[in-house]
Amino acid sequence: MLDIIFSIPIHQRLEVVVDQICNIMHFNPNCGCVFHLSQGFDYDGSSISKQQFLEIVSKFDNVYINPVSVRTGLGDIVQAHLANYEYALKVSDFKYFSILASNESFIKPGIADMVKKYDCGCLQIDVTDFDTNTYYAKCAQNDKFLKAFEKLTGYNRIFFSNIEGQYYKRELFDKIFSLINQFYDYKEVTDFYPREEYFFSTIVGYLKSKKEPIEIGPIFTYSAYHFGHLFDATPHEIRRIINNQCNIFTVKRVDRIFSDNVRCYLRQRYGYFEQEVSLLSNYISVERKSIVGIYISDLKKWSKTLWNKKSVILKRLGIK
Repeated sequence: MLDIIFSIPIHQRLEVVVDQICNIMHFNPNCGCVFHLSQGFDYDGSSISKQQFLEIVSKFDNVYINPVSVRTGLGDIVQAHLANYEYALKVSDFKYFSILASNESFIKPGIADMVKKYDCGCLQIDVTDFDTNTYYAKCAQNDKFLKAFEKLTGYNRIFFSNIEGQYYKRELFDKIFSLINQFYDYKEVTDFYPREEYFFSTIVGYLKSKKEPIEIGPIFTYSAYHFGHLFDATPHEIRRIINNQCNIFTVKRVDRIFSDNVRCYLRQRYGYFEQEVSLLSNYISVERKSIVGIYISDLKKWSKTLWNKKSVILKRLGIK
C-alpha cells in the first residue's frame, strides 16, 4: 500500500511534468501520483510529444495519467482533483490523498512520516476572520453550491485553506468526496473561483462539528511571499527552509521551464539528474549547470527584487 498518492492537474510542457515526476518519486519512494491532463493542454509548446511522454511515464511504478479529462481553467480546478481521486481508487491502494500544483517541487524527504501523525492537513481560516471584502471570500459566501451544502447539513461556516500541501486519510476523503457529490456539479458552474480552497476545509470543519475525531495537521507547502509580494521560489529560500528543519517539504512557485535554475539546482543537488538524462536525452538537452552560477544568479535575482521593492522595504523598516 502506498503512503500517499498525489493529485496534480497539468496543462503545459510535458518535459517539465517528467521533471516533476522524477522530483516526486525521488523524495517519496513509497508514494505515487495521478495527473489530470487539461482538455486544452498545450502540446505544441512541449519539447516532447504526448506519445514520448506516455512511454516515459510507463517506466515508473505508481505514476498514473487519468484517462478522464474534465473541464478545467482559472478558478475551475476542484473537479480535476475529484476525478483524480476517483481514478486513483481504481488503480491504486493508498493511505493518504494529497494535492500538489504543477509549479511545485519537493525539497526534502520525510513527508510520509509527517502526515501519518494526522487525519488531514489543511488550514481552518474562517472567512469571517479575514477581509470578507476580498473577491474570493465574497464568491465563497455567495456560492450557490455552498448554500446547497448548508441546506443539506445545516452547517453555515466556511473555511479557507491553501490547496497545495493539503492531505487527507483516504477514509476521510471518502466522506468529503461523497458529500461534495451531493451538492456540487461542475457542469452547472457559471461563476469561477478556486472552490478547492474552500470545499475541502469547510467539510472538515463540518465533520469536526459532528464530533468526528479529526486530528488536523499543518499543510506542507511553502509559497514564497516577500514583503507582501509573490515571487518564485529560489535556492536561497530552499536552503533557509531546510536549515530551519520545519514541516515544509515543497516550494511554490517553481517556473514551468525545464532549464529553470530551481529545477536544475534540485535535480543536481539532490541526485536525480542522471535519471532525467536517461529518460530525456534522446529528445531534449538536459543541461548541467554550475551550482555556483545558480547561486550567483539567485543573488542577482534577490538584489533586483530588493531594489525594485526598496520603498516597501524601507517603510517596513520604519525608514522614510
